[in-house]
Amino acid sequence: MNLEGTGRLALLAAGVFAVFGSACAAGGSVLQGDGAPDARDADASSDVATDAADDAAPDATGDGPDAVDDAADTDGSGDDAAGDGAEAGPCSTAADCDDGVECTSDDCDLAAGRCTHASDHDACGDGNACNGEEICDVVLGCLPGTAIDCTDGIDCSVDACDPLSGDCRVTPDHSRCTPPQLCDPGGGGCVDPPACTSDAHCTDGDACNGAKTCGADGTCGRGTPRACDDGRDCTLDSCNPLDGSCSAWPDDTRCQDGRYCNGAERCDAGSGCVTGAPPACSDGVLCTADRCDVASDVCVAEARDALCDNGRYCDGLERCNAATGCTAGSPPSCSDGLACTTDRCDPAASSGAGGCVFAAPDADGDTYPSAACTGSDCNDADGAVHPGAAEICNASDEDCDGSTDELFPCVRGRSEPCTTGCSSAGTRTCSAGCAWGSCTPPAETCNGLDDDCVSGCDNGFGCCLGAAGSCTTSCGSSGSRSCGAGCAWGSCAPPGETCNAADDDCDGTCDEGCRHPVHRSYSTAGTDHFYAVDAGEAGCCGYVIEYLDYFYLYDAAIGAVTSFYRCWLASGGDHFYTTDASCEGAPGAAFEGSIGYIGTSPFCGAVPLYRLSHPTDGDHFYTTSAAERDSAVASGFTDEGIAGYVWGG
Repeated sequence: MNLEGTGRLALLAAGVFAVFGSACAAGGSVLQGDGAPDARDADASSDVATDAADDAAPDATGDGPDAVDDAADTDGSGDDAAGDGAEAGPCSTAADCDDGVECTSDDCDLAAGRCTHASDHDACGDGNACNGEEICDVVLGCLPGTAIDCTDGIDCSVDACDPLSGDCRVTPDHSRCTPPQLCDPGGGGCVDPPACTSDAHCTDGDACNGAKTCGADGTCGRGTPRACDDGRDCTLDSCNPLDGSCSAWPDDTRCQDGRYCNGAERCDAGSGCVTGAPPACSDGVLCTADRCDVASDVCVAEARDALCDNGRYCDGLERCNAATGCTAGSPPSCSDGLACTTDRCDPAASSGAGGCVFAAPDADGDTYPSAACTGSDCNDADGAVHPGAAEICNASDEDCDGSTDELFPCVRGRSEPCTTGCSSAGTRTCSAGCAWGSCTPPAETCNGLDDDCVSGCDNGFGCCLGAAGSCTTSCGSSGSRSCGAGCAWGSCAPPGETCNAADDDCDGTCDEGCRHPVHRSYSTAGTDHFYAVDAGEAGCCGYVIEYLDYFYLYDAAIGAVTSFYRCWLASGGDHFYTTDASCEGAPGAAFEGSIGYIGTSPFCGAVPLYRLSHPTDGDHFYTTSAAERDSAVASGFTDEGIAGYVWGG
């Protein structure tokens, strides 16, 4: 900002001097005033002097105690007594009382053990007479004074305060007037220029206004003002009216952003606004973490219990009181919940850090507490029994390792299973000298084994469990039996049926499955009875089957049997059956082979096969029925006796 110096502009017109300059008006408004109540007070007043008075005593305007002082006040009065400064925590030296506020004098009241902080207002002066007298607040630090207001109410003048003297300077700015008018603050603003006959008549004695000349129209023209703007927004720039020299004075208030936590910004005449140093926010309490809270823009102190810990467990957990500092902890109870132990906190435990110890009783005095009460002595009534004692053969655990007689082959008097000479599960016992005895076999039981190593398997029982033996069945065949539960023989099981002319499986029938059926048919001409093994043959070629499976013949020569042959007499159109392979020498008889084996005696339930023949047509007829035989004889057949023995189905 260019604030030109001002003086008197004397113009010679008709021998009369017109005065355009004026003196500074006292008590004017500030160049950079706060314009509002102090941000850190609760005042409604904007006057810095009133604010400063409020910082040392209750507010005069009735708006309540000072907000900042009350925040630090700990004496309970609601406001600080005049001059007592901010309250602080305990201390032992002045070094403990640094509150980080540069304008306070910090000391320790050794008698009271508390910090004191006194304001040094001289430390806040910035040498600028225009912004008022700065004061020191014990909490907020330096606060600005009340600025001087140099406004004269003239639109064409530039009003400024001299930082060195505090005097107001009013500089006419002719550019704000319509030419040819000039600015005359003393004359009320823009006026017509005075008359002149030479440049000397236009000289006003102010080197900052520039050289003024007398124009052809006989009036003074405008000079070119001295330009003193250094380009720094935060400096107060001025011109010396005596010699026209420029000067720039830094104004810190132009740099301040109103944020407490980022420190007080200042103006550097060479570089402009410079960032301030954040406040230290130290409250003098050693166990608090002090910081400036950006959100609320005030100093806060957080208690940190860890800073009070003395590392001695038995002293308990020390805590931090944000106002008074570290407080002692309560010693731990050190109870393990066991009635049998003696519990206490030992400061020497844990390498001197301290810790709870729980002592268990040692009744036998062997330095080993009882295992029943957290110790390791397995017998606290015997001093010879404890961990590390020598083990002896006595079926006891002397060294308390959980094992008995472990230095010997076995535990005295103890028994264990063993395998006998006959591979049974026996038992052996540890002797008085802790050596194993022989393996004693068990008593014999019914299990298919030789348990007692005497006379083999299951001696004393009827048989050996699971054994098999031969036997004679109820039908006289050679069966088998097995030794079952209780080592007793089971029933005799017959064998499967075989072709041996006997009833092997005792079902009342012998050789089932060893014989084949023979079917009976007759010719439609009524001259031949036909017996064939093949049912298809029996019902073929003019024959009608009369009985399927009429009787059975053996497949092979088993027992008292012989071949039974079929012969054919073409002359009579007749088949006959015989045991004679020559067809009994009958003239013209044709041999057609064997149809099976017929019994020569009645065995395995065989029945007679009666043979008959008809004297007229030569038809041979065979039947197993005596009644049918007799009926046939009655009808004219001749009984030729028994052809052999055959079997039913």
